[in-house]
Amino acid sequence: MCFGMRLVRKFSSVTVPVVDIAKSFHHGSEAKVVAANLRDAAESTGFMYITGHGVTEETSSNAYEALRRFFALPLEQKMRYHASKAGGLRGYIGMYEQGNYGIDESDLRQGETQKEDALLDAKELYSFGPDLPTDHPDYHPMLFAPNVWPTAIDTTFQAPIEAYYKAVHNLSKHMFSLFARSLGRAPDFFEPHITHGMNSLNCIHYPPMAANAPPRQLGIGEHTDFECFTLLSQDETKGLEILTADKQWISVPPKPNHFVVNIGDMMARWTNNHFRSTVHRAANRETDAHRYAMAYFCCCNYSTTISSLMEGEPAKYKEVVAGEHLVARVSAANTVQ
Repeated sequence: MCFGMRLVRKFSSVTVPVVDIAKSFHHGSEAKVVAANLRDAAESTGFMYITGHGVTEETSSNAYEALRRFFALPLEQKMRYHASKAGGLRGYIGMYEQGNYGIDESDLRQGETQKEDALLDAKELYSFGPDLPTDHPDYHPMLFAPNVWPTAIDTTFQAPIEAYYKAVHNLSKHMFSLFARSLGRAPDFFEPHITHGMNSLNCIHYPPMAANAPPRQLGIGEHTDFECFTLLSQDETKGLEILTADKQWISVPPKPNHFVVNIGDMMARWTNNHFRSTVHRAANRETDAHRYAMAYFCCCNYSTTISSLMEGEPAKYKEVVAGEHLVARVSAANTVQ
């Protein structure tokens, strides 16, 4: 990490590309062009903005309004919906309950030793995910615990969050089809692997950084995302930074009605590291502004086997079962019991 007084950063001149995906929804030939642009971004930075995605500003703003109401509640009320009560990672998770995310084989930092004194995250979040019957072969209690809704204190919370979840889930399926095209596969190539994916929506609140916080404190520590890719919505307060190939940090500021899309470890493994799972971090360094973000982690089925899809080249990684890999990574990064 590049730390000085309050995280002094040396930034690279690398920029995060913007891809307009609007025409990919209706035009087959245009979808190929969009897919090629996504592949260029996935291979160069592993991060991109997308626009023309079809998720309305109203859908996003309604969800943010619900989140602001919830996170403004007293802690004792929020703790009534803590994830520990659901038996998995669904519901409320408080400040300093996550961190130490580990280093995957696909990580730029592979070979480095993670700091043993790394600070836990200065953030709180509410997590949601898909339902799966407990007798399903791919059920895991950590990943598919029942959703928890704070209806007793806010009867208007659930509807806008569910509407947003549905919108980004539909977008994620389209993005899977575009990534399939980008790899020279049929648009439906990933469909058998995402019928009941280990997806999750983390709705995150980064309070203003306390004046007495340690200089190394972050809202979320350096990490790569564990899943296939992430659809991130940010409010107007900046804070996201990514680590470039030359190990410099660049800011990824919010853009109105844009999603940030980043490649995760599983897609890096699937593409034999052609798609980059890029290290990133976030912190709210404002003294009077709260930062909110909604991260939808797009994943495959628990039983999916992840191995290289790239023909004619040696595989960089051993084959893994997606669910086993994800559970190990998630367990190490959470203090929630």
